[in-house]
Amino acid sequence: MKFKDLHNLFVECRSTRRFINNVSIPGQDLHDLVEIARLTASSKNQQPLKYILINDRTRCADVFGCLGWAKALAKWPGPEESERPAAYIIILGDSSVGNSLSMVGAKYSVDPGIVAQSIMLGAKAKSLGGCVLASIDRDKLREAFEIENKFDILLIAAIGKPGEKIFIEPMPADGSPNYWRDDDDNHHVPKRSAEELVISEYISE
Repeated sequence: MKFKDLHNLFVECRSTRRFINNVSIPGQDLHDLVEIARLTASSKNQQPLKYILINDRTRCADVFGCLGWAKALAKWPGPEESERPAAYIIILGDSSVGNSLSMVGAKYSVDPGIVAQSIMLGAKAKSLGGCVLASIDRDKLREAFEIENKFDILLIAAIGKPGEKIFIEPMPADGSPNYWRDDDDNHHVPKRSAEELVISEYISE
C-alpha cells in the first residue's frame, strides 16, 4: 500500500453517528474486523481483549439503549431509529488473562485504543462507517447480555453504512475542538494542524 492510499484511508475514517439502518452488516464482516483486531499490537503481548459481536436487530436495540451519543451536540439526542447502527462490537477486557493490573499505565494499557482504531479502519476499508463509544451504561449492558464479572466493559464500536457527510476543518481561532453541524446537517470536525503538533524537530536532509 502506498502512503497516499493509507493517508486517504485515515482522512475518510471519521466517527460516523448516523447510518443507513436498512443496510444490514453480515456477520462475516464483524468476524473480519475481529481478525484485524487480534493481529494488532498488545502490551506485553498479553492479548486480554475479548469481543461480543451483534447484528441481530433486537439485540442492537438493546445495545443502543445503553449508549450516550455526541456530547458536543447538546441539542441532538442521538440517531433516530432509521439512522441507528446495524451492528456493534463490544470490546471487553478479560481480567483473568495474564496480570492485567501490572500493565504499563491504565488497566489493559494501550490495547483498547489500538484495537478500536484498527476496527474503525477495517470498517472503512469495507466501505462501512463506525463510531467508538465510551459513554456506556455498563451495568445495564452487563445485565442485558449476561456478561461475566471477570470481563470489564471497555468500549463499543458501532458499525453501519454511513448515512451522513463528514468534513475535516482547520481548528478555529478560539481553539474549540467541538464538532458541529451546518444548515444542511453535514458534520464538521476541527483538527489541529501538523505544524501545531510538532513542537521541535531534529531532521537531517
